Amino acid sequence: MQPPPAAHLISDFWAQQASWSKAANRQKRSIGRVRAAALLSGVLSAVLGAAAAQAGSAHAGTAAWCAFGAAIAAGAVPLLNGQVGRRRIQDWTRLRSVSEAFKAEIYTYLAKAGPRRSPAFFRKSRSDRSMAASSATATTATSGTSLLTTTLHYI
Repeated sequence: MQPPPAAHLISDFWAQQASWSKAANRQKRSIGRVRAAALLSGVLSAVLGAAAAQAGSAHAGTAAWCAFGAAIAAGAVPLLNGQVGRRRIQDWTRLRSVSEAFKAEIYTYLAKAGPRRSPAFFRKSRSDRSMAASSATATTATSGTSLLTTTLHYI
């Protein structure tokens, strides 16, 4: 017995939503790891700076190495924070937004609400998505890095 045609479309949409969600989760984890490393570096800088002050002149060599380590750790904080720029946050937000939009469309269809009452809506949406992907590819070619490149990397 063949499942209804809408079931194939819904399962296809769920698969697409899952891939967008996984991409968004990977991007968020990446951002979180960099932020955690920056925090750890800041804390390490403070601890080494305090250790250098405590060692003082009694252990000049140890104090110098602690001060050097504190300076390196403090210098790493802005470098790490620079890796999580506005662009990466925007990319994560867009990935999550697309994932949630897929989910909203699926639930709206399953609730039989609005224009999404028939499978024809999803067939039309599929062709619109392929045209949008072509447009995004053209934008990628002219703008360098883009969401599409990031998305393909994470999917």
